[in-house]
Amino acid sequence: MSSQTKKTLPNVLDHEMWRPHLENADYAQSVPSGIEARVRKIEEESAIRDLMVKYCYSYDSNNVDGVISVFDKDCVLVNPRGTFVGSDAVRRCYDHLTTTRRYSFHHVTNGTIRLSDDMTEAVTTTYWTDKHVGPTGAIDGSDGTYADHLRKVGAEWKITERRITANIFCVITPLPDA
Repeated sequence: MSSQTKKTLPNVLDHEMWRPHLENADYAQSVPSGIEARVRKIEEESAIRDLMVKYCYSYDSNNVDGVISVFDKDCVLVNPRGTFVGSDAVRRCYDHLTTTRRYSFHHVTNGTIRLSDDMTEAVTTTYWTDKHVGPTGAIDGSDGTYADHLRKVGAEWKITERRITANIFCVITPLPDA
């Protein structure tokens, strides 16, 4: 690709819910030439998937240090509770969220990963669904979207911007013991 046609990754902080997802799905990635470059692209995508799994496992188990480790120190998090800038503000957000429940289970699906041509930046978009067990044992669920901008920091991927939507909420009644 010539420098005259450099593409920009989609804006993940766009407040229109579907735009980042549609733009990411339509983003035409360059196919690297050569086997080494193709393998590197697969490895980078795998590392980003692993980062997403680490986030979910850390959040679900109330491991706020693990959650914070996936974010860049200057990250921006936009969620239904507000906008949080920098890792200290993001930590306060997750400290609050993890004290309002015992644990949760997140499932992330329909993921797209789009890498910049130099493989130092990426945008991901996903759906998420989760179940929470509250302090009293009550169970609820919710569904929404993640839109993330990531940057390679040294050898690690870090989320620099994340927009979370929460779109569906429900109360779950457990089946009686058999």
